[in-house]
Order: sequence, then structure tokens, then C-alpha cells
Amino acid sequence: MKRRVFLLRLAATGAGLTALMKGKVAWAKGLPSDPGGRPAGAPGPDTISLVPFDKDGAFPLDKALLGRRSIRSYDPDRKLSPEELSRLLWATTGVNRSDNKRIVPSARASYPVDVIVALPEGVYLYEPKGHLLKKILSEDIRPKIPTQSGFRSAAMIVLYVIDKDRVLSGKMEWADLEIGCMGQSLFLEAVALGLGSCIFASIATETVAKTIGIEENQVLRIAQAVGGVK
Repeated sequence: MKRRVFLLRLAATGAGLTALMKGKVAWAKGLPSDPGGRPAGAPGPDTISLVPFDKDGAFPLDKALLGRRSIRSYDPDRKLSPEELSRLLWATTGVNRSDNKRIVPSARASYPVDVIVALPEGVYLYEPKGHLLKKILSEDIRPKIPTQSGFRSAAMIVLYVIDKDRVLSGKMEWADLEIGCMGQSLFLEAVALGLGSCIFASIATETVAKTIGIEENQVLRIAQAVGGVK
């Protein structure tokens, strides 16, 4: 009897491991940010296909949590590499499943928050589904965004913009919760890459909104700087 129970348990374990391995294979293939994943489409003058990368890094989560802090002074000469940019944006709100659902939670997968990225080359909208950037403006507006001078030299400033038409039941607090999850994910990825980050609300909101063409149904809520630590 004991031998029969043992064999049944062994068979169940083997089936579980097989299912796990199948799941791992399915997980590793097909994401637009994966090496060899689905193509994001041909890049053009106004589109940047972010570089693919492996997601098997060994940086411990506990170490990232331990290193999370707000950095308010940045090295103006430290630029982001293409892989760093790709990893940072994927961590913020990238696709992590084959059904296009994302790293961050969102009520009924409505995803009302757009991530707009200010870089030296211009301003871009991040599109998680294709893991690419679409140009909004060919201008470096980073110095115009914060009212605190320390953030102006950050390599990247992320603007979190809420589309009120996509907010379920008008619950703006749900969108704010989503922004909080995005910000923390970006914080932790920045730590893992040896970069600094800070969320800040001291924004020249009217100037920035006008510059990047924020519409009536959109709200520029808050910003986050990322860059080399000075």
C-alpha cells in the first residue's frame, strides 16, 4: 500500500514538473521584449523599437528593496544605454504575458495610465504591447519639467498621464494606485541597474501639458526621474 502511494505521488510530481516546464517554455517565448519574440514592427523615423533582453538576471529582489531610495541629484553625463532604457520601461508597465496583460495591476485590465518619456532625443509615448516608443516631440524638454533644478539633469523623466476616458467608473484613485505600482517597479529596476530615481510632483504642469499636447480628457499626474547618481 505504501509503495502504491509512493508511486502515485511520484507520478503526480512528474506531471507537475512537466507542466511547470511547459509553462516555463511558454513564458519564455513570444513577449515583444524577449529575444526572438514577436516582432514589434518596422522602426521608422518616429518609432523606436526597444531592444529585447533576457529576463533571467540574478539581482536579488531583497537587495533592490534595500537599495530603494529617492535620489534628487543626477550626473548629467550619464546617459541610458538602449538595454537600460528597454529594461526600465518594461519594468514600469511592460507586457509579461501572452495575452498582453502587464506587470502592473489595473482594474479589469483597463490601463488608463500612459507613460510618456522625456529623453535627450525628444518626447515619446511608450507602447507596452509592441515594446516600442512613438515620438511625440523632437525636443529635449527635461529642463522644462521639474521646478526643482536637481531633477533636470536626469537621463530620463517619465510623465504619468491619466486618460480619464479609460478610468473605470470615474475612479481616479484606481488610476493613482496604478501609478504607484508603476513608480515602485521603476524604482526597483533602477536600483538593479545601479541608477537613481525619484518620484516628484513639483512639475511645471501647464507648460509641460501645453508642450506635449495634453488633451482635455488627460491629466498629467506626476513625474519620475531616472539617471546616474551624482
